[in-house]
Amino acid sequence: MTMLLLLRKPCRIAVATVILLAPETGAFYAVTPPTATTTNSATSVLSRPSAATQRRHPICSTCRRRSLAPLRLAASSDAAAAAGGDDNLRGKVAVVTGSSRGIGKGIAVTLGQRGCTVYVTGRSVGGNTTDKARGSLEETAAEIEAAGGKGIPVACDHAKDEQVKALFERVESEQGRLDILVNNAFALGPGDQLQAKFWTQGADAWDSLITVGLRSHYMASCFAAPLMIKSVKDRDGKPGLIACVSSFGGLTYSFNVAYGVGKAGVDRLAKDMAIELEEEKVAVVSVYPGIVKTEKMKSLMTKNPAEFEANTGIALSSPMETPLFTGRAVAALAADPEILKKTGKVQVVAELAKQYGFTDVGGDTPPSIRSLRFLLPTYLFPKILPESTKIDTSFVPDWLLPMFIMANGKPPS
Repeated sequence: MTMLLLLRKPCRIAVATVILLAPETGAFYAVTPPTATTTNSATSVLSRPSAATQRRHPICSTCRRRSLAPLRLAASSDAAAAAGGDDNLRGKVAVVTGSSRGIGKGIAVTLGQRGCTVYVTGRSVGGNTTDKARGSLEETAAEIEAAGGKGIPVACDHAKDEQVKALFERVESEQGRLDILVNNAFALGPGDQLQAKFWTQGADAWDSLITVGLRSHYMASCFAAPLMIKSVKDRDGKPGLIACVSSFGGLTYSFNVAYGVGKAGVDRLAKDMAIELEEEKVAVVSVYPGIVKTEKMKSLMTKNPAEFEANTGIALSSPMETPLFTGRAVAALAADPEILKKTGKVQVVAELAKQYGFTDVGGDTPPSIRSLRFLLPTYLFPKILPESTKIDTSFVPDWLLPMFIMANGKPPS
């Protein structure tokens, strides 16, 4: 994919047009971001032209309307989908793997808030946590109880099949049903070297990412599927849900080779399981959070901001999401009576927020990673504007790039 930047000044307003070329298909897309006022000040502000400016230069109004025309690059086919009510989840049984902290914890607590009985699993149990500063299963279970649900912590190493099998046998014995499975277990590998080259990581990173981040999703689904199929029949055909937490790293290069292969595998796993489970009325989706401000992320950002940006490739100014935002997305999917229409597809958390009408903590809605509202301020504006420029991103069009463009790699420098 090629990006061209065209600058033009129809009056005293600088307008940038981004041309995205897809040589594989011969298609091109023209995107004109909102106008920017030009100034000699050391600190310029990218913003709408003032009313006074538009009165002095009538053509600006025309330019502005043109620049903000609804040129949609992609549109959701089910944007009008209605969100299921909270009562749709009350009394349901869920398993959330890898839920002592981070995204898994956010999902588990949200499902508890909606009235679910939630089995939370992982290795971080009580005093035997893998990282004492980042929580334990008991803490997650306690937060679920405080939110109005029932939390059941279960020690489970998802790299060991016998422990995973025992988990689902326990769920069947105690509950007799399973409505929701969230495959979230993940292990980055020794050293947590996100951006290390594959030849320096060797087998350790591969084995951790693939065994826990992919294989465990498959095995958990294998053990869960029979009970979930039975549960669908017991509740008169109301569909169940398997949600596999993945990322845009499954679509394009992110962090390192093993990470990308693992996430791409998760996406394909969800897609193919969906085919075999569709007639059983169990939906399977792959869920793409954005950049999530987990406990680990916050710790790294606070400890050494410069090192964090260098090691992760993530700017501190990038729009970020909370773990609860992903939790609200999974809860909305699980409560949707029409969830089978989404089975086998990738579901982006920020885009689900618009479909179902939920927000992140604090009431804001972070943009999708494939939205111009995320991409332009993160990658383009820093290249063409002074470092001190303050950017108001609220007026940047929230247009979504097609997935095939995102799959072409990192934004070009």
